[in-house]
Amino acid sequence: MENLPVYKLVIDDSDELGVEFVALVDQPEHMMDYVMVPAGRMGRVVRVLVNGSASCRVDPERILQRGTVVTALIDLMSKLGVGVEVWLESASRDGRSGDIGTQLTMLHSSEQRLDVDNLMFALAHPSMLRRIGFSVMERSGWKPAKYLAVEGGGYGQPHSLTQGNRIQADVCIDRLELGVGNEIEDGVAFVMSTVRGLDLMK
Repeated sequence: MENLPVYKLVIDDSDELGVEFVALVDQPEHMMDYVMVPAGRMGRVVRVLVNGSASCRVDPERILQRGTVVTALIDLMSKLGVGVEVWLESASRDGRSGDIGTQLTMLHSSEQRLDVDNLMFALAHPSMLRRIGFSVMERSGWKPAKYLAVEGGGYGQPHSLTQGNRIQADVCIDRLELGVGNEIEDGVAFVMSTVRGLDLMK
């Protein structure tokens, strides 16, 4: 797997909430200001990593349902007084070479005020993968993208999370096809078991 630098791109620094995008690419876009992601945080920070990969057979309604539950989990943790850092990873495997390419996006920093509406779009709207994620792949330096990210190329096969250790994630929510967890079948149980597992509630 190709490990590339992780950058933090500040798109609009005048926005109080901030807009940050992190991508695994080999060349930054022209006329954008990149800085390395800061490591220091004050107080307890829970890092949540969500897999945004989904195959074409996954119903958009399931993406919406899972995204809604995950957003509720993050909102609850924020209201319980801990810092929350939310990352989205979309990993694809090239069936021809076996290579894996991945996009890593910081959706929310613990230093920001939580914007539930923006977070909901990133986690629950199919366009986050099928329009934005695919566009990033088309412009990336990942070699298999030259024949995957084209009409009829299929954009590769969805892959499991690869960046959990890299960002030291406390909570990893993997892709829909794996059927891991009960975030759709019983959203309340998923949220409560996760919060209790982090010792945020008794």
